[in-house]
Amino acid sequence: MEQKYILKKKDTQFIIQELAETEPGKFALLFEEKLDLNRMALSVNEGTRAIIDLFRSHNFYPPAIFSDLLANRISSMFGSDPKDSLTVEFNDNDALRRRGQLMDHVVDEKELAEIDKLLENEDEISDDFDD
Repeated sequence: MEQKYILKKKDTQFIIQELAETEPGKFALLFEEKLDLNRMALSVNEGTRAIIDLFRSHNFYPPAIFSDLLANRISSMFGSDPKDSLTVEFNDNDALRRRGQLMDHVVDEKELAEIDKLLENEDEISDDFDD
């Protein structure tokens, strides 16, 4: 699944928006976390763990592979080349594959082709079923 996180500094808030791809090229907002900008700046000085501890909550709990990258990107927004906004894009399958947690072939290509044929051929569906 494709995901995006939009990171923004706005007035006195640090905003994290989590978006997911609902169809190719279209994203929907899943969650928005608003944090105090000064607290975020202080956590950046304390390191990656402090940043993650600040943004993780019961409602917003990205997996470790995303949290680490988000923390690094947040830190870069406060660094020597500060930014007011940043978009971080993820592909779950690519991230898991890099971590060795996802097999290279999740779906057998032959099986996938057979499923596609079944879905395309509506005429072959039998009308013999009773309702």
